[in-house]
Amino acid sequence: MVVHWTLPATPEAYYQEAGRAGRDGEFARCVLLWREGDAELHRRQLHVTFPPLSLLRKLWRADGPVSGIPANVVASAERLRRELRPDRGAVDWSAVADRRKRAEARIAAIETYAKGRHCRRCSLVGYFGERLERCSGCDRCRSRRVPVPREPEVEARLARLRVAVGACRGAWGAALLEPEVLLALARRPPADASALADVPGVGASLAARWGGAILRALGPGGHSMNRAPASARRAALETWRRRAARAAGVAEYLILGDAALDSLAEASAPSLAGLGPRARAKYGEEILRLVAAYPSGYLVPMDDRDAELLERIEGGERIFRPEAPAEHARPRFTALVEHLHLLRDRGFVDLPERETDGERGLDVGARPLAGPCFVTDAGRSALREFRAGDRRR
Repeated sequence: MVVHWTLPATPEAYYQEAGRAGRDGEFARCVLLWREGDAELHRRQLHVTFPPLSLLRKLWRADGPVSGIPANVVASAERLRRELRPDRGAVDWSAVADRRKRAEARIAAIETYAKGRHCRRCSLVGYFGERLERCSGCDRCRSRRVPVPREPEVEARLARLRVAVGACRGAWGAALLEPEVLLALARRPPADASALADVPGVGASLAARWGGAILRALGPGGHSMNRAPASARRAALETWRRRAARAAGVAEYLILGDAALDSLAEASAPSLAGLGPRARAKYGEEILRLVAAYPSGYLVPMDDRDAELLERIEGGERIFRPEAPAEHARPRFTALVEHLHLLRDRGFVDLPERETDGERGLDVGARPLAGPCFVTDAGRSALREFRAGDRRR
């Protein structure tokens, strides 16, 4: 996020500075703090850069320093004296006048951008002679209506997405996903977390945190609903990938893609064939040890407590109700969160969390819940096996 505390002097300066937001490929915002009259500061600066002709002549004729004249004005007068060489005769002011005129036009352009009531992005790129097909969501376009899809499948996916993430808020209190992004996802569901991260308006960070909920809401045609059973090997690989991604500060799919993880989870013999050379060199030995430690077909053990909590989450029940007094409710809530973390580490639930380093009242490194909890496909598969009583241990 980039915040301008006042109006920049030119559209060129604003464009360059605003472009620093989002250079990592993530969704970003640029905020301009502006009020009427801010441009006058830059217009007054023009009187320093281009002092009045009468003052220039006075300074040029003076034999020594002139009292009462600011040093920056004197410096500008000296610069112009070297450029125009008044000692050689009549001065041609046209080049200086033209530069000042262009500077005034740039100030007027950035002021018009701040005052304008039309699409800001169209206005900004139009200044540079470009055309914009579609705005990504400036403050002027945010209230625009998004066309209602006519296809029943798209409409159903869009409704599920709104239920899953519509009420969630991202950074700065904005919607987690813009309306156009939701519609694009509903029309063309991404195949996996990697493809989701590549969707404009999503990005790797949001895909890593909310990918499970988004892909699950999209249903068939997007994230596969028929994943392999919740094997202990899969749970161990997913837990390892999550911790490695957190330690590296990157999205999980950058550590190990979903397709590679599926292949490793189902392979009868350890193999790194699905990994690239960099991942093989950095994580190969660790992955092979994990795969060898868990035989194929071994399912993650589950007990009655796990099954009951998963069934309540799957049924949409409220899994915690505050009690009075608070000293009785807090230990129960802490135990519930610890249980959810254990289920998450075993691959049974998707548990969105948020970073809180430096947040008031919270321990550094704490990771409170950031949204609703969902049972994963692996969790459903394990729950079906548990209900059937066919648990291979």
